[in-house]
Parts: sequence; structure tokens; C-alpha cells
Amino acid sequence: MDASMEELWRNFKLSEEEKGVTTVEAFEVASSKQQAQYSIVFKLQTNKEFNKEAFKATCGDLWRFNKGVTIKEVGQNLFIAVFDSEDHLMIVLDKSPWSFDKKLILMKRFLDDSSPF
Repeated sequence: MDASMEELWRNFKLSEEEKGVTTVEAFEVASSKQQAQYSIVFKLQTNKEFNKEAFKATCGDLWRFNKGVTIKEVGQNLFIAVFDSEDHLMIVLDKSPWSFDKKLILMKRFLDDSSPF
């Protein structure tokens, strides 16, 4: 780390509000674990830039099947889809492989805190 970065970190201070403790209720943790069991992580197999909003919208439209699906970006070219049931999730996995803009969508069922890819 260069001297200017060290100076910035040395002078970095949190306000009292920023130092506060965040409390997570047990039901929120249980709900999160419940959702995670019906989730997949996925990414587009490309090194090139692409329209992420169009990608998310297209996947959402394709995977909805008149049921609920929530898609969020969770990293660089890494997304998570949360389905409303295991049956819904299995339909999407069974109909794979999927593609977008002639590129393969790599997907993996999200289990616990495993590394996605």
C-alpha cells in the first residue's frame, strides 16, 4: 500500500451511527435459509461486456412460468435467482441449458455457503 493510501486509512473514522450494531432477527435468518434452498447462482459465459439489466429481465421472463422468481446481481457477472418452490427451481434446471445472446448461461444450485463456480 502506498503512502497516500496509508494516510487515508489512518484518517478514516466511522461516525457513532456507522459504528452501531445491526441486529438480525431469527425469523429473518430462517427466511433467508428457506429462500436459499430454492436458489441458483448463474453467470453468462463471456468475458465481454453485456447488458446486465436485459440479461436479468430476459432470465426473469423465461424462468417465471406464471410463478415468482427474483433475480439479483451478486457479483461481477454473477447472479442469483430465488424461486418460490423447489418444483419451480427444478423446472428451470431440467430445461437447461439456457442461453442469452448466443452465449451459454452457467448455473449451479445454491446450497448453503458453497463457492458458486
